[in-house]
Amino acid sequence: MKPISRGELQNNIQSAEVFFDDKCQPQILGVKKDSYCHFFDPFIIGDDDVKLRLDWNDLDSNGYPTLDADFYDIKTGKQKKLKSARLKAHHTKASTGKGRAYEWRFNGASYKFRIVVHWVASSSEKITIGDEVTAKVIKKKSC
Repeated sequence: MKPISRGELQNNIQSAEVFFDDKCQPQILGVKKDSYCHFFDPFIIGDDDVKLRLDWNDLDSNGYPTLDADFYDIKTGKQKKLKSARLKAHHTKASTGKGRAYEWRFNGASYKFRIVVHWVASSSEKITIGDEVTAKVIKKKSC
């Protein structure tokens, strides 16, 4: 699989769902116009508002997207700098040998989940119909 370019996500993927190991119901991941990412619902860890996304432009050797994390200050809403624990948690690759399964860790929190992708399938076909007619004209003799 090749990386998905900006604005091409919805032409390739109908939807993506995340199944957290500790929850029964899946969450449908959001999309934004002209993006190549699927977005998780934000959540809070400590004083960080965490926003995870699947980056379909940054694929591993198996074609699985990188999980990216951005961190925002819960009081100001400003994005925090990526250093120490935040830098380590910013990029997460899919777990080896487990398909689109991830384990994201930050400040003692750990989230295990898998992603199910519903791809857009398209096909085209061309139908050609041929016909052949032979006619024989017989001229009637006049008397």
